[in-house]
Amino acid sequence: MTNGLLRMSGISVVCWLIAFVPNSSVQAQEFRGFAGRFSNDAELQQVAEDLREKYSLPGLAIATVRDGEIERLVACGRRKFDVEEAFTIQDVVHLGSCTKAMTSTLAAILVSDGVLTWDSLLIDVLPELKDKIPFESHAITLNHLLTHTGGVPANGKWWMNKGVATYENRLQIAIDGLNESPKEPGQFLYSNFGYLLAGLMMEKVTGKSWEELIRTRLFEPLQMNTAGFGPPSTGGSLEQPWGHRKVGELIVASQIDNAPSLGPAGTVHCSIRDWVKFLRIHMELRTSITKLGPELLNQDVFFELHHAASGNHYAKGWVVKSRANDNYTIGHGGSNTTWFVYTEVWPKGNQAIIFATNIDVQIGNQAYQEFRSLFDE
Repeated sequence: MTNGLLRMSGISVVCWLIAFVPNSSVQAQEFRGFAGRFSNDAELQQVAEDLREKYSLPGLAIATVRDGEIERLVACGRRKFDVEEAFTIQDVVHLGSCTKAMTSTLAAILVSDGVLTWDSLLIDVLPELKDKIPFESHAITLNHLLTHTGGVPANGKWWMNKGVATYENRLQIAIDGLNESPKEPGQFLYSNFGYLLAGLMMEKVTGKSWEELIRTRLFEPLQMNTAGFGPPSTGGSLEQPWGHRKVGELIVASQIDNAPSLGPAGTVHCSIRDWVKFLRIHMELRTSITKLGPELLNQDVFFELHHAASGNHYAKGWVVKSRANDNYTIGHGGSNTTWFVYTEVWPKGNQAIIFATNIDVQIGNQAYQEFRSLFDE
């Protein structure tokens, strides 16, 4: 059986496509970091249990990171609400739009390789598009796409091709989407479709699929052995957690995901421990990590990934929040409509928090906001 139901009281779900952008207000404030908030695992475990019960979460995993290493990691609940299999700290979670940080990092690697620049034009990389898309789209650059300022639709027409992700599939979706209400680049509009286009640019200049690129340039060098694409479990298996969403008074368990063509915007899954391996390269201690090669460690590239243009709050794959004393944090949320994950990183402090639950963004974000408030006390 691919779905399960649980009757609950409450409001009906509003489906989100793939992305979750948190409160983006940027303000300077005293920031004390994430490490040391919980004196031991048992204290954090109790917090997790309380949140799971209060918000009726099927499963929940929470981690804090100090000096680039996991300080606390706990999990509670079930892989599927109506079974006994426990949600564990080894389980794989669906990252949703947190994938965008990976896609942007992959772009930085290719910029360092010299096969792309941040200012590479979409129509220069993909000249076959030039006569098939509106003139307004001719000025779109890689930078526009990664910062959601390309003037492109939020999601495009990805649902028209839900099959296996191929260059040809993505190219057709690109043509269809770019002809949908074209606008000149410049204004911020959060766009999963824009990340599909950025992935397409990377595929064209390398001759490799986005999936192969991210596997060989990120997953394998970082030894992210649990990383993959799509839902954590398929075919009715309980070896990994299922996703869930609230529909009226029901909780529906499922193994659905977004179309593979939207991979660059948000289809990656991995364990919490493997996710931390990636987060390390966005901390100041990244200079001690050489597996990706020296090109990614270039300070200018690092600056580009973390710093938004004036008046904006979104850099490349990260929402940026300014803090007092020249500090800043980067973060991102993700939901494929049946999972919710939020990650926030303090690069200068080499610290982070990770919150992952196998239920939709409406419920998951409420629980996360209560958890996040513990660090403001």
